Amino acid sequence: MGRTLLLAAFAWVAWGLCGATMGLARGLAPLETALLVHAVAAPIIAGSLAYVYARWIAGPPPLVIGAVFLGVVVAMDAGLIAPFVERSWDMFRSPMGTWVPFASIFLGSWGAALWVMGPGPEWRWHATRAESRRMLPGDALCPEAADVKTHAITVEASREAIWPWLVQMGCDRAGWYSWDGLDNGGTPSADRIVPELQGTRVGDTLPLRPGQEDGFLVLELQAPEDLALGAYFRYSPDLAGLEWTEPPPGAFTRATWTFVLAALGPERTRLLVRTRGLTRPWWLDVPMRLTMGPAHAIMQRKQLLNLKARAEGAGRARP
Repeated sequence: MGRTLLLAAFAWVAWGLCGATMGLARGLAPLETALLVHAVAAPIIAGSLAYVYARWIAGPPPLVIGAVFLGVVVAMDAGLIAPFVERSWDMFRSPMGTWVPFASIFLGSWGAALWVMGPGPEWRWHATRAESRRMLPGDALCPEAADVKTHAITVEASREAIWPWLVQMGCDRAGWYSWDGLDNGGTPSADRIVPELQGTRVGDTLPLRPGQEDGFLVLELQAPEDLALGAYFRYSPDLAGLEWTEPPPGAFTRATWTFVLAALGPERTRLLVRTRGLTRPWWLDVPMRLTMGPAHAIMQRKQLLNLKARAEGAGRARP
């Protein structure tokens, strides 16, 4: 009951912000323009709040979240705005005034929740708040990190079944299991365990791009529990990889990418992935966060979903 009321509260805040947007727009522009501004802002507002709710709170499925957001907005407009504020039901005769925003609010909130949770809560690719705050292996490798993100997904397979998929990652190896056209030269990532790639050791480099020697250095490896990778690049005089222990140059990026397998049962595992990064100088860090942050989130989501599908599919295929 508490989570349902909290979801309704999120939807009520979305309705209030949409109303404030409409009121402000009507005070500054003609009605037609105000309606257009409201129609554009409504899904952004609803989607943002639905994202926060789905991100931090283990709530109902995305379809329910979208329905609650829509239901609260319709109820407030029909029970308060139309009869008491507008004193007219004309708003319900206007597609742009009512029905287009209603549809966009539902799509925005449902789509944002679906982005986080997938078809159901078991597909959540974001870590919980507790998981984001806990210490993980590999954290000490980049203690000065200014940008830390944690993602996670539950896999219906044992740690031992997931581990081989992790240690064979890398371009010119098994791929990264993400959007192969962007990070694997268009070559499909492996859909099977490759025996000759299972000997990965600390000190090995997992190439970042096809045909390159630079990439992620294996910093820690403890089977079948955690795999910590590190990338350390300078930006001047040219882009080049550095040894992990080298003193930082004037312009650089230093980051760790850690995969942790936490057993939830004999055939159930929580896969946590944490990135910790530092870019200097600060004026280079700002555009890096604005561009690489969203790009990494998209790529990481795809990787987690593909790792889940491969590990679970391999388990179901076993006789």
